[in-house]
Amino acid sequence: MEILFGVKTDAPDLKVEYEVYSPVDMRNLTDSKRKEIALAIQSLDDQIAICDKEIDKLNGKIDNLTNHADKFDYTLSVASGVLTGLIDAFFVGELNLQECHDWGSDKVNEFVKKVGGSDNLDKAIENLEKKSKPFFASDPNLNDFGGGKQHHFRDFAHHPTLVGLTFSLLTQFSGNCYGTDTIGKFIVVPVKDKSRIGNTVTKKIIYGTVYWFLHLVSDMAGTRSTAGGGTGLPGPILSFAKELSALPFFQNVKIGDMQLSVFLSKIFNGTLFAQRDANGKIIKETVVPIDLRTELGIIHKQAFPVILNELIVRVFYTVRRFSMEVKEKSVSSLADFKRIEWKRIIPIGNRTVERMITIASGTFMAVDMADAAIRSAAKSAGNPVGFWSNFILRVNFVGIGRFAIAIVTDVGMGARKGTLQNKRMEVLGEKITLLNSKVFYRSAEIYYNEKDMYEEQETMWLSAEDTVRTVSEAYEVASESMQFCQISIRGIYEDLEKISEYIMAVEEKNPVLMRDVKNILKWGKK
Repeated sequence: MEILFGVKTDAPDLKVEYEVYSPVDMRNLTDSKRKEIALAIQSLDDQIAICDKEIDKLNGKIDNLTNHADKFDYTLSVASGVLTGLIDAFFVGELNLQECHDWGSDKVNEFVKKVGGSDNLDKAIENLEKKSKPFFASDPNLNDFGGGKQHHFRDFAHHPTLVGLTFSLLTQFSGNCYGTDTIGKFIVVPVKDKSRIGNTVTKKIIYGTVYWFLHLVSDMAGTRSTAGGGTGLPGPILSFAKELSALPFFQNVKIGDMQLSVFLSKIFNGTLFAQRDANGKIIKETVVPIDLRTELGIIHKQAFPVILNELIVRVFYTVRRFSMEVKEKSVSSLADFKRIEWKRIIPIGNRTVERMITIASGTFMAVDMADAAIRSAAKSAGNPVGFWSNFILRVNFVGIGRFAIAIVTDVGMGARKGTLQNKRMEVLGEKITLLNSKVFYRSAEIYYNEKDMYEEQETMWLSAEDTVRTVSEAYEVASESMQFCQISIRGIYEDLEKISEYIMAVEEKNPVLMRDVKNILKWGKK
């Protein structure tokens, strides 16, 4: 037995056809096969139920990863970004680096004391150095990375980031140190003190993680001789910028007449923002290094408008979705609240609220950077280095980080949605196959019952009714599958239409290319 199905689509001149064959030979049925058919149908029903359950589960996840924001959500997101951006521009304003450094120093010193096990900062640093320094491999190579004032910045193993941890482990397993030279070029140098390399895999991992962490903590607040001061460590923002600057793409980038690597070094040691006397010499008292301590202070000062922006968006989302649920579920008493789907109200973990956060944080950054650019341009009077140094002091780095996280989260949800949609297509295809099989088992029942039509006429018609229902279900699932295919096909047609729009421009700009393309097309027709 063979049946041909045809499914129409919205795409012009496109028709999808497929054939299905009966898994049951209905010409040789016996009484013993009736029971076998019934068991097979029951097994198919169980498998179809599993598919339905999986499809429902996937539909829920896909819906959660789908952006359902409307114009009111977008309007509120933009308004929140503008409002908090103005708050940042007029109330946070330009950073006072000394205040940020002092606030961060207090927090770092307290942290070092706790980890070092002493209320005395000098003693705490000494304890940490005794525990970690003999096992931190890149410290003896400080001269390869600029000496005492720069090796924390140029040696990547001294960066308190995942990249820093990675290079610390890589040093243990390769016997090399990694960082940049004076001009910012990535370099690899052999470890000078091999005794600091673990002689087993376990020791390498411990040296590269535990002792790496303890050593960085001891360096946060300086050394025993410079406790509370000293060079310190670069913070995560400046560490990331330094790591990016070592890539070939950034090697020739300049800020004014200054190489990017030099510009970043001046930020780290604080000379970029220092005041100068009448002779152009730096006033030492105004030098504030932008190390981890200063970055903590910057984050503390700039966090308020960023957090406020996010709170506004999430509260609006919660209130609006709650009112929509109350209206949709016709809630009029406390007992009716059990009908509310609270998952649709919680303002976390769904694509809609993440898209709103992306728009709000993007708008915030647009306002913040526009304000920083205008004020910096007016203050620097056309000096590129002066412009960027003033711009850095006004731009909100917490906002930049939040915007980056929002984009990554939004894009990641989109990728997961695509994966789940493909999975749903697979399950739908499996369900279609099972329904087709069920159709033919039902047909076998009818065929068998026809032999005893007068005795079991009722059973025959029930089986026929089940068969019709099963065929209908199979057709519905096939149609649902085709809807997903139509989306892809429609996208292809749109792309083809866009290509045709550019043919004239391509022929005008590059007639040789178009001639070759036409020749290829003519050859293909032959």
